[in-house]
Amino acid sequence: MSFHQSAEDITLDGSTLRARLRNVDGEWVDAELNLDEVLGNNNGKPLAVINTTRSSLHMYTCFE
Repeated sequence: MSFHQSAEDITLDGSTLRARLRNVDGEWVDAELNLDEVLGNNNGKPLAVINTTRSSLHMYTCFE
């Protein structure tokens, strides 16, 4: 399910993205995400930081 189609009341407060997200039961739940923990900047290109295991971080450039 896309973020856009399953979110409402989306706000950005500094680096914290907040929204109400619909779960599989159709209920709305409050959620937040610190963007500094998952996004970065690689010489002007967006960088996604993905934690695939508890001990391994992978960084992906969003646009080449």
